[in-house]
Amino acid sequence: LLKKELEPVKEKHTAKLESLKKKYEEAVAKELLVAKKIAESLGAEFAIAQETRDEKGNVTETAQEMYERLGGKEGTAGHHYIENGVSKILVNPVEAARAKTIGTGIHETVHHILRDAFKENYTVIVDGKKVIKQRISEEGVAIIDQFFKSLSEKDQGFIRKDLQERGYTESKDFTKEEYVDKAKYYEEVLTSYVEGLKNEQIILDLSRAEKIQNVFL
Repeated sequence: LLKKELEPVKEKHTAKLESLKKKYEEAVAKELLVAKKIAESLGAEFAIAQETRDEKGNVTETAQEMYERLGGKEGTAGHHYIENGVSKILVNPVEAARAKTIGTGIHETVHHILRDAFKENYTVIVDGKKVIKQRISEEGVAIIDQFFKSLSEKDQGFIRKDLQERGYTESKDFTKEEYVDKAKYYEEVLTSYVEGLKNEQIILDLSRAEKIQNVFL
């Protein structure tokens, strides 16, 4: 009897979850289109992974499969990389909606913006051919260190926890790491900060804004 009485409640709850899922998907789609326009206006290539079907309507490749084929990692919603000197952004709207991550496109666009400000080109040999890649320069690392140290202990804690949870570092004080280690991920300190501001996990007051401005100017 109780099971029968709970059935309408269960149906109502399921309907609300489906409605919420649809709203997230719509929000992600809108945000990615905005991010795409911004990124392309700044000279980056921006691709949104999507499902493809054949003439009969059968799925030939899912958005996740396309995302991974183009270099994205499983469990992530965005990927920024440099290919022969060209800044490229790849996003997975399905994963972004599943993880309820609104802002993936802007997050990856921040990586592109930081490319010229904090990065340097270097050349590696792959299969006998020269390939141009990018990394955070020593000067860029020094500026980011200074920026991080200008933040409150609370904001530092938020960034530190975020980077640890996303697998970028296990260090309790990553500012003391060697340059060769920092160069692999250090721009994530800034993108983590931007995400914190966007999600209101970090609050920027006037005095803090002035301190940060002094770091970059």
